[in-house]
Amino acid sequence: MFRQSSRPAAFMVAGSVHWLSNFTVGLVFPFMEKGLGTFSFIIFGVICLATLGYIFIVVPETKNKTFLEVSQLLAKRNKTEIAVGSGSSTVNDLKPMNSKTDTKEGAVDMARRL
Repeated sequence: MFRQSSRPAAFMVAGSVHWLSNFTVGLVFPFMEKGLGTFSFIIFGVICLATLGYIFIVVPETKNKTFLEVSQLLAKRNKTEIAVGSGSSTVNDLKPMNSKTDTKEGAVDMARRL
């Protein structure tokens, strides 16, 4: 998980790796197909199964969790600490916004703390 300020760089790196991977597959596949014939797709199937196993074993479930909860989950898993603003903050420290009492300035202030 990346902080908001790092996301453009992270998307750029991820996009470059994705395109480089596609280029590599397009470059290598004709030689694999010539050598292995119809069995060349077995290699890609094995890679897909290995990726599926990695996702089920290593990647945590993030459905219906906030960005902060996911960050804390990954930090706990990696045995690191998340520093938010001047000190450490937990999910319990944040209160839900009430549209009648909270203002735009309150939301901006909360975003600055993150």
